[in-house]
Amino acid sequence: MEKKPQKRSDGLRTISKIVEFAAKELDEVGAVQFNLDRVIEKSGVSRGSIYHHFGDRDGLIVAVEVSEIVQILTSGNERIRRLFTEAASGEEIIQGIESALRAGNQGRGPNYRRRRIASLATAQHSPAIAQALAEVQVSETSYFEETLRMGADKGFIQPREPLVGTADVIQSLLVGRILVDILNDDERDETWVLAATEVFRALLRPQ
Repeated sequence: MEKKPQKRSDGLRTISKIVEFAAKELDEVGAVQFNLDRVIEKSGVSRGSIYHHFGDRDGLIVAVEVSEIVQILTSGNERIRRLFTEAASGEEIIQGIESALRAGNQGRGPNYRRRRIASLATAQHSPAIAQALAEVQVSETSYFEETLRMGADKGFIQPREPLVGTADVIQSLLVGRILVDILNDDERDETWVLAATEVFRALLRPQ
């Protein structure tokens, strides 16, 4: 009985190591060319451990893709929730969103969108990934919808359309920014930020 915590700790470290090297492999070559043998070689983890914890190659890809998307979506949703909680008016919410959109061209923003698009493409050929991504999307959209409802209840926004549809449109707009990312043009990106802010304003109708 005394050895169980150590076993559990060893197992978590092994899982963390596998996911770390699998994530690097996905970043470098994508899901289609993902090579399990390279992950095993670079991580030093046995094939048996991978099959024990993730089932197979596709199971590992699903775990990594979903883990990263959950982490980024959750972080973004929490930032938006704080904005809606701390803002004193609907206009302040719009200003905060505009600042967040501008910051979204830095750091992990563009890479996140590339990974998200790649995951969606992979999901077209993998039912397991498609199902996992769908479950994440439903959960995170519900959280975002709740955030919008908080703003509406405070009287800060008066959305024109049902909240769930508004949440879906906003999230699809953010992922669609990849179309501007590939241009690598700061001026064009700034134009996108200004236009997207006006879309938010029209959808949310700040008070």
